[in-house]
Amino acid sequence: MQQRTLQLLFLCAVSIGLLFPADAGARQLANQVFQSDALVDTWDPIFPAFADPAWPSTVCTVEPGVGLNAAWTNPHKAFAFGTNVHPWQGGAIANGFTAQWINAWSNLTSRGPSGHSWTKYATEVSGEGEFVLQLLADNCSWVYLDGQLVGYQGAYWSYDTLVYPVTLSGTQTLEFIIYDGGGLAGGMYRLETNSGTVFADTDNDGLTDPQEVLYSTDPTNPDSDGDGISDGDEVAAGTDPNTPDVFDTDGDGVPDDEDLCAASVFDTMELNPNQWALREGSTDFIQGLTRKGTSSGGSYSVAETGGCSCSDIVEAAGHGQGHLKKGCSNSVMANWAAHVASTLGKGGVPSAPLSQRLDANQEAASGALPTEFVLTGNYPNPFNPQTSIQFGLPEAAHVTLAVYDLMGRRVRMLVDGPMSAGMHQASFDAGSLPSGAYLYQLTSPAGTITKTMLLLK
Repeated sequence: MQQRTLQLLFLCAVSIGLLFPADAGARQLANQVFQSDALVDTWDPIFPAFADPAWPSTVCTVEPGVGLNAAWTNPHKAFAFGTNVHPWQGGAIANGFTAQWINAWSNLTSRGPSGHSWTKYATEVSGEGEFVLQLLADNCSWVYLDGQLVGYQGAYWSYDTLVYPVTLSGTQTLEFIIYDGGGLAGGMYRLETNSGTVFADTDNDGLTDPQEVLYSTDPTNPDSDGDGISDGDEVAAGTDPNTPDVFDTDGDGVPDDEDLCAASVFDTMELNPNQWALREGSTDFIQGLTRKGTSSGGSYSVAETGGCSCSDIVEAAGHGQGHLKKGCSNSVMANWAAHVASTLGKGGVPSAPLSQRLDANQEAASGALPTEFVLTGNYPNPFNPQTSIQFGLPEAAHVTLAVYDLMGRRVRMLVDGPMSAGMHQASFDAGSLPSGAYLYQLTSPAGTITKTMLLLK
């Protein structure tokens, strides 16, 4: 009985081995191949309005002009013509790339204006792990996995540049777009398990050199946009490796590279009907902002009491929020224009920046008449196209405020007439002027002061 049982177990084991070889799964995974053929879905071609003679540079870019979600119509199966019917397939075969040449119609002759057309193909692929993608089309092509670009063929190529690393994770949709610039039409692709292909990463940024092509990054520079984050890390995080990241740690609307207190937010609060303050939450830093006037002629003083080292406060977005601007010196006094004083007196949101500096003396900033003739820096600076210029007069006088270009030609007269003692503000709109540096000059019986501002359009 025992011997009979052992025999049965042996026969079962042999049967299972014959039906399900131990390495069958491994062999299947090692030889997974997905390639263009007559089972691939396609649509009718989309024809451009005209044949662009500069198509190699204007059409064959990493981002195609006709994409996956274009108005593709009449879905049907692709036409397959063989593995060596197009003149370029011979070179592909020599480079280990074999697949069926496919098209959206029944022959290889180009269609559309001067033979220009767009075609799209799609199929499902399923697998796990690393694969190698090869693509070739007449003339330019793009391959996507679940909408993500994984392969690109420009107008100028060699067979070894049309090979890309791809990672499969379950069942995904592969889509193939071709732009035909005339002559013969169609293309092919092959997606195969990576059995040893090594892709170079010249700058060690986590993106292979072929992937750098897809993201238009520099394969010799690990940080193409110079923001301190490698191209590979930016791609993994879903950010653009060609555009410097903007960080706003405290969420106050001011980029960290401009915010002296990058981890702090200043919120406006009313202490009493005649007093306002800016409180910075993380260090309990208070800037006393004491009201000295009501409407015209009203002003506010800013006194640094602790925390950050700069008291030049600049308004940010939101209800009276502000931040400390880099580059300013300690104990700089700030002043608001008269209409802002009036607005604050009614509990409203400031409508002008808090960066009008009074470097002359504290008396001017606290609401008293300036003790000397002063011209503050314009704000904003650089500007486009409007900026404000503030000046102070210790006594009533005839004043001119003019703007000149660097050739000494006057381009605008902002003020020309008698002015009362106190702080004044003039607006300058340079909408009709070209970008560049300009001089603004304030003249009164007390003297002349000239400063520079920069218009950037």
